[in-house]
Amino acid sequence: MKRYEVIKMTKWKTSVLREMVENFINDKASEGYEIISVSLGKDANDYATAFVTIAKGQRE
Repeated sequence: MKRYEVIKMTKWKTSVLREMVENFINDKASEGYEIISVSLGKDANDYATAFVTIAKGQRE
């Protein structure tokens, strides 16, 4: 069974968040996770926010 996770990351500066997300998805990909999606936006306080969806496991 495939297990999905959604991870939220928030930083004040977009450039810092971008680097953080790049490092995170590279680490997870090397651990065998499939990167499903990455969404970027801003929250109500104008912080740069990323949602990363990852999955691991077999499809049924």
